[in-house]
Amino acid sequence: MRTDFQTPATCTNIALHNLYPGEIDLVISGPNHGRNSSAAFAMSSGTIGAALAGALSVPIEGPPSQASLHVHNMPSIAVSYGVVTRPVPEGCMEMAADIAVEVCRRLFEDWGWEDAEHKRPVQLYSVNIPLVPEHLAPENRRVCFTTLYRNTYGKLFEETDKITNDVYNPTQHRGPQPERHDGQLRFEFKPSFQKILNPDPKDVPKGTDAWAFQNGYTSVTPLRAAYGEVGAEGSGFGDKSDIGLFWDLLCLVDRVQDVTLEHEDEVEPEREQGQAELSGVGPNTSGLAIDEHGLDDELEEREHASGKVAEDGADAEPARVLDEEVQRHLRQEVEQLDAAEMQRGQLPERTNCNEG
Repeated sequence: MRTDFQTPATCTNIALHNLYPGEIDLVISGPNHGRNSSAAFAMSSGTIGAALAGALSVPIEGPPSQASLHVHNMPSIAVSYGVVTRPVPEGCMEMAADIAVEVCRRLFEDWGWEDAEHKRPVQLYSVNIPLVPEHLAPENRRVCFTTLYRNTYGKLFEETDKITNDVYNPTQHRGPQPERHDGQLRFEFKPSFQKILNPDPKDVPKGTDAWAFQNGYTSVTPLRAAYGEVGAEGSGFGDKSDIGLFWDLLCLVDRVQDVTLEHEDEVEPEREQGQAELSGVGPNTSGLAIDEHGLDDELEEREHASGKVAEDGADAEPARVLDEEVQRHLRQEVEQLDAAEMQRGQLPERTNCNEG
């Protein structure tokens, strides 16, 4: 089989949807000759990527998706062998294969659920088997469910003067020789994995896949095809509701109101008018948002008075929903009030919440 993008994930999707649509009961990726325990390895693993692709390859409704036996879930397992010494001791591969087959069989027969209510089945599993003879022996084999050990990998590349022609080109196996330029910056993949491969045992929490590997156990880690969702309950701000924790995007308006009340004698009448025009702001059923209807009504009345809006039934151009001059005026008023408060040292400098 030839494709323009030959990756493990590509193979999974093509097999499920093009070669054997509706015929596959279980996706097994691997075995990879190298561990994929801990976040640093798992997040960059093509083996786990292929299992993720299986979990995500459930057909959506309607064409062009093909029929599938698994409408809601495609069971997928990533199998990795953790190499500890090289060359791998004799007999390790055969014993590891026996364990892998047994683990996959047991999982397929009793797949498991993400929750106690059995509402969502587990999407995929990552299995890591250490290639250590004494731990692979039938009398010593131990398998345990684990969680993913959270770690980092730091620096991965070193600067080099070496020229390589292995330039990636999706339509060719090898790209053209790059031209040499004085001062051109080049890097090569040269990681230092010592601390990742052999972390201090006291730093590795019990029950994680890295802990299991250190103890010679085969780890079985249930995963979902999504980046880890951190609960919003731990965030330092936001308003709780029955559907989520919402940001208060009206803090600017609240600050302006506080400034207006506290320094009423310093605020000119036209600024108070600008503050009143911001009063049409409030929450809706989907969270905190700006309610433009009150502001629109006020603007429409102004435009009627100035002759910009025709009466009902008259032949005239449609009224503009927002008057740019009024918008600019309101923004200027808010900026002036903020500037005055920052000079007094009572208001921190505002940042753009939409950046990044």
